[in-house]
Amino acid sequence: MEVQVRHNPSFAVARVVLSGGEHVKVEAGAMMAHSAGVALDAKMEGGLLESSERATWSRTRTGSA
Repeated sequence: MEVQVRHNPSFAVARVVLSGGEHVKVEAGAMMAHSAGVALDAKMEGGLLESSERATWSRTRTGSA
């Protein structure tokens, strides 16, 4: 896995280059794009209630709607 941080310091973006079989976990709503052939798997970790609480607290901290 290779991680390149671009557009520092404001609006930083991490570009992650994966080899075959490697995985990466990203925050919900944080992924901008992906290459063809990349499989996405979305999960609500901790169950529905914990996932919704995390999303609510995340929006509260960042001020997003």
